[in-house]
Amino acid sequence: MVERKMEDTQQKLHAIVVAYPLQGHVNPAVELAMKLASKGFSITFINTQSIDYQITKGRQPCAAGNDIFAGARESGLDIRYATVSDGFPVGLDFNLEQFVESQLHLIWGYVDELVGKIVRTAKPPVSCLVGDTFHLWSSTIAKKYELVNVSFWTQPALVFNLYYHLDLLKRNGHFASSCNRTDIVDYIPGIKAIEPRDLTSYLQETDVSTWAHQIVDKAFDNVKGVDFILYNTVQELESETISALHQKKPSFAIGPIFPSGFTKSIVATSLWSESDCTQWLDTKPTGSVLYVSFGSLAQLSQDNIMEIAHGLWLSGVSFIWVLRRDMVSSEETYSLPVGFEDGVKDRGLIMTWCSQIGVISHPSVGGFVTHCGWNSVLEGIWCSLPLLCFPFFADQTTNRKLVVDDWKIGINLCDEKSITRDEVADKINRLMSKKSDKRDDTIDYIPGVRSIEPTDLMSYLQATDVSTVVHRIIYKAFKDVKKADFIICNTVHELESETISALHQKQSTYAIGPVFPNGFTKSTVATSLWSESDSTQWLDTKPHGSVLYVSFGSYAHTSKHDIVEIAHGLLLSRVNFVWVLRPDIVSSDDTDFLPVGFENQIKDQGLIMTWCCQIDVISHPAIGGFLTHCGWNSILESIWCTLPLICFPLLTDQFTNRKLVVDDWKIGINLCDRKVVRRDEVSIKINRLMHEKTSEDLRNEIRKLRKTLENALAADGSSEKNLTQLIKDVKAKIQKRQGHATWQRDNPLANHA
Repeated sequence: MVERKMEDTQQKLHAIVVAYPLQGHVNPAVELAMKLASKGFSITFINTQSIDYQITKGRQPCAAGNDIFAGARESGLDIRYATVSDGFPVGLDFNLEQFVESQLHLIWGYVDELVGKIVRTAKPPVSCLVGDTFHLWSSTIAKKYELVNVSFWTQPALVFNLYYHLDLLKRNGHFASSCNRTDIVDYIPGIKAIEPRDLTSYLQETDVSTWAHQIVDKAFDNVKGVDFILYNTVQELESETISALHQKKPSFAIGPIFPSGFTKSIVATSLWSESDCTQWLDTKPTGSVLYVSFGSLAQLSQDNIMEIAHGLWLSGVSFIWVLRRDMVSSEETYSLPVGFEDGVKDRGLIMTWCSQIGVISHPSVGGFVTHCGWNSVLEGIWCSLPLLCFPFFADQTTNRKLVVDDWKIGINLCDEKSITRDEVADKINRLMSKKSDKRDDTIDYIPGVRSIEPTDLMSYLQATDVSTVVHRIIYKAFKDVKKADFIICNTVHELESETISALHQKQSTYAIGPVFPNGFTKSTVATSLWSESDSTQWLDTKPHGSVLYVSFGSYAHTSKHDIVEIAHGLLLSRVNFVWVLRPDIVSSDDTDFLPVGFENQIKDQGLIMTWCCQIDVISHPAIGGFLTHCGWNSILESIWCTLPLICFPLLTDQFTNRKLVVDDWKIGINLCDRKVVRRDEVSIKINRLMHEKTSEDLRNEIRKLRKTLENALAADGSSEKNLTQLIKDVKAKIQKRQGHATWQRDNPLANHA
């Protein structure tokens, strides 16, 4: 074998390059083949027949037929083209299950047969095999035909390094654990430190039996048998990581791999027909257009599409938005807000697909909203475009870290879990250097508030459009409140002493909380707006502290996606739960929001109710935690019952309440640390709240707060004293007004003085 390789180096090298059958992998594989050919290689490039069919079906027939490299050969490059079956009929509209079946089981034999044929007949003789790292068969086939084995990695070296050290991540409990650790990963060679939330999406999941995990696991077992590794990255961008990897295997950063001159490639690679927007862009000022694209594979929820559309509309910025027809799903076409296309008219252009390089290199484009696919990141850098990051899955979450945290060339599209149109509009304006309606630095100038981040303000204070009905109500309410004689707050002085004292300097303010029914039992006065179910018998069958109570209050709505992910997270956690699910939790028009079969799957693990008496449920000894929207009543009631909280704020004061619970009082944790609710993270957080050491730490802190509440309500406590003082002050105010009225009656000329 060694002799064969040495002989091959004495003549022109011939490499077989096999592309992975996804758009984001085909593009760099083609350009790598072109680059190697320009260095004197003979190349045989292999696509699957399905990819070849997609590329060629929209093109006009030419003399070369379907040979996508005909133009490259005309330019003098020695590149031959071959296709291989993936095990399914050409033209089949692949679903995920079929793709996985092909990659894991079917394609291997077809590639083996084709490579063998090429090796036997090709001139010059084939000397090496260049395969995408995610090909699971490259080491076996290279060894069989005595070829130098070169692995081509199309993502950042950081991601490769993480996957390469799966064993370390497993051993340390950050991966493939029923409850992955959440502290910093700082033990992987070549990586200083990385937060678990910045790992690739697959490394954050607790269920590691999925097809994606199988492919990653097999791919990185296979890669240990290669001779060389090529990375589509730059040494100077990832020097420590590349150097560390080079200690394991000869590793070479050869990126960025672009078409020559950063123009549209002479080799067709697009899987869809491309629209041309050059004429439209030519009418726009330099740097004025925002390019929006989420790549070839990622899918959004309908809610996200609506919020992004409204955000683009509100921003006033010109934009091009690439919206694939399968952006929501292959079965469901997306919809845009009513009046959107008329509303954006000449400043917005929507296309199903385009040549990204052709668009973002146009001088009119000044920014890029991206899913953080690696090709898009590199292309955005080449065009000097700042990035607005909205990662979905796979390497995209890690790429976001590089862009935003390390290189500081982009910002996050949303800092909370949910996309809101106001934040989208604000971030777009910030990216495009237009004046943003709000600052994003710490607020430290309000009396009685030491400091607060803008992301912790109530939702209405984070909005840029302040003309809504809600804003008008708040404005008028707090204009009117300045005329009040007294202000009563349902809080405890000891919990918010600085704030209460500062408010008291403005107006007479009394903290008299927590305001509960006497004895913390169901009130003798009916207040519930809905019929209440009784869960006592079910709870009586459960062990002490074993049940998680889940409720998002009486008003807030969330997306169907969030409900589905929370449902799956509850199932995965295996924790007992009571879930209050109002029929209108998603919307009054959509009441079918749970995963198919969910209620059968939960069996005795869970109880779902449309409404209940919350005080009765959470005071039951079987309840051990509370997943809450962070409504203020819920927080106070949970403290009273010494229940640690998982926080999932949705609107209004709930974001600020979350800050008090998680950051200040340390009696709860966030449901999701990123914008998207994911079942794996839901499961992890539930188990952390109910079982781990974190749970005991939270319970210790909440017991202290419960004592604070008890003391405040005692006869000599602050709330009781404040209520007594309020009554005295009200009486004095009444007497003063009565005395003044009597004096005016007895002195009628005083009014004319």
